[in-house]
Amino acid sequence: MWQVLMLSTDLTNGQEVVTLNGESVTVTINADGVFINDARVTVADLVADNGVVHVIGAVLLPPTPTTVVDIIVNSPDHTILETAVVAADLAGALSGEGPFTVFAPTDAAFSALPAGTIEALLNDIPTLTSILTYHVAGVNALSTDLTNGQEVVTLNGESVTVTINADGVFINDARVTVADLVADNGVVHVIDAVLLPPARTTVVDVIVNSPDHTILETAVVAAGLAGALSGEGPFTVFAPTDAAFNALPAGTIEALLNDIPTLTSILTYHVAGANVLSTDLYDGREILTLNGQVVQVRITPDGVFINNALVTVADITTDNGVVHVIDAILLPSSGTSVFDIIAGSNVHNTLETAIRTAELVTALSNQDDIFTIFAPTDAAFAALPAGVLDAVLANKELLRDVLAYHAVNDELDASFLEFADGGYIPMLNDKNHNNQCH
Repeated sequence: MWQVLMLSTDLTNGQEVVTLNGESVTVTINADGVFINDARVTVADLVADNGVVHVIGAVLLPPTPTTVVDIIVNSPDHTILETAVVAADLAGALSGEGPFTVFAPTDAAFSALPAGTIEALLNDIPTLTSILTYHVAGVNALSTDLTNGQEVVTLNGESVTVTINADGVFINDARVTVADLVADNGVVHVIDAVLLPPARTTVVDVIVNSPDHTILETAVVAAGLAGALSGEGPFTVFAPTDAAFNALPAGTIEALLNDIPTLTSILTYHVAGANVLSTDLYDGREILTLNGQVVQVRITPDGVFINNALVTVADITTDNGVVHVIDAILLPSSGTSVFDIIAGSNVHNTLETAIRTAELVTALSNQDDIFTIFAPTDAAFAALPAGVLDAVLANKELLRDVLAYHAVNDELDASFLEFADGGYIPMLNDKNHNNQCH
């Protein structure tokens, strides 16, 4: 059926007529008669009040939509790619609406891989999927849409680079041998090599590939942390060298490798769950580690220190974080501090947040000093007038002043609360300030 009245006199040879199906039929007029696709018109121009009927000698079958998967499946040169797509369960997705652009390596391209590679990939579906999706872009990129130097983002998340020169069109280092195999949901370009996505580098890779961190590598593996630290992250690792481990008392390393809970506690004290570059460090900053305790940054004329460990190499960046090399082992507190009591309390969450915000965790975790803390509960903070708590938390100097008014230390003056500008917050019973908090 057509959307307009088309008598036989309106039909012309080669005419394309759009049907209500959305697809077109082709009119052919020759010595044998008038044909709609391959169906001959046997009776024409049966006119009705609401249109016209032409009788034809065959049923018209609408064309079957062709997908990028159909092109691969129907190609004698892409049997391995077909097998891989099916094994990775991508056929359904790539038969969807799209659009997709597929850079399709031939069987010869796959066969050029090292012996056993194809079999290994078919048994490693995550890696196979990563490689296959690196060959697919979520756009309809015909050859006329490609430009020299263009970066095309693939479904893998990584990009491929288009190079156009006198030798042809290349996707990374793979040459396009056949272009613009158009499907209803995209386009396929045949290439002569398999595209391999760039290897993802993790903080664990940095440690494993470093000749100066063999003991740390052994410890990370022994503690079962390699998998976690190879995850998404981000992580910041303060990585002690072999020399740092060897400076420990004799037998310590062996003892730790036989005491996994203690080893894990120490190792997680070297890792923060954030991406902290050297440009993010400042004197006095406290960094919360995966151990649950904080390390403190000190910046002096002698360099940058994490607790008492000197940073010897900074900013070894990876895809899931950053590694800073340090020259000593960081040892977490083994006892209970006043801060530990606050952090372990389910009614002092606001106070814990305030202490962390004021960067006073290190000071209140120092077990060489004796503190008396008057610790307001969450309910006590909630009883403050609206907006007061937010205002105090937004002003570090004022926040430290308020917290200092809740602490007594008979043996320590206010130096542990010094600011970078030389100012200080006096303690509640600072004898040099008449036992008053200013």
